[in-house]
Amino acid sequence: MLAKELISEEIQPLQVSAKAVIALHWMDEYRIGLMPVVDGELYVGLVSEEAIFNLGNFEEALSEVPLATIGTAVDQHQHVFDVIRNASSLKLSIVPVVDAAGKYLGVITQQALIDYMARMNSVESPGGIVVMEVAQNNYSLAEIARIAEADEAHVLSSNVVSSPDSSLIEVTLKFDRLNIRQVIQSLERHGYKTKASFFEKDSTEDLHDRYDSLMNFLNI
Repeated sequence: MLAKELISEEIQPLQVSAKAVIALHWMDEYRIGLMPVVDGELYVGLVSEEAIFNLGNFEEALSEVPLATIGTAVDQHQHVFDVIRNASSLKLSIVPVVDAAGKYLGVITQQALIDYMARMNSVESPGGIVVMEVAQNNYSLAEIARIAEADEAHVLSSNVVSSPDSSLIEVTLKFDRLNIRQVIQSLERHGYKTKASFFEKDSTEDLHDRYDSLMNFLNI
């Protein structure tokens, strides 16, 4: 999925000539700590609540407020993973999207990214979950899928978390079967170490509970 496909039309940008107090008003209205700033149609940067308060004069134009600029925007044709990387590394609640000429097209909200990740990881689909610890040079999703398919199960999603301090990786797999006891036994027979598993009603309810909790936290 490309960045342009997740653009929200809800949050409108502010012109550099707008007063800082207006930015604070819209931050409160949208319940975010950042607002996109444009000069005409061109993206200029992000203004933060902190920068405005540090300035100390709410009547100043946004052109007088230090803006976050470097790396804050993504091109409309970049992959959503680039958007997530920007949001994570810069701790952004919104990620502006621009075209090749720097024209502002809109923003991608944190909510849109969470919804996308939920769809990508099949959160709404019923199925069992297995968390395994695997040596990085021994990891083969193709082999794991083959083992699962022998037990009439299929991988719906997979996620890998690595650590620079370890040769082991943590692999989280979601399958299209609720009862995955047989799949786990087969994986363990092939040398895969299971750290945790969630199946039947527990897996679906746990995912929904975690997702709902995250939504509630973001809406505080």
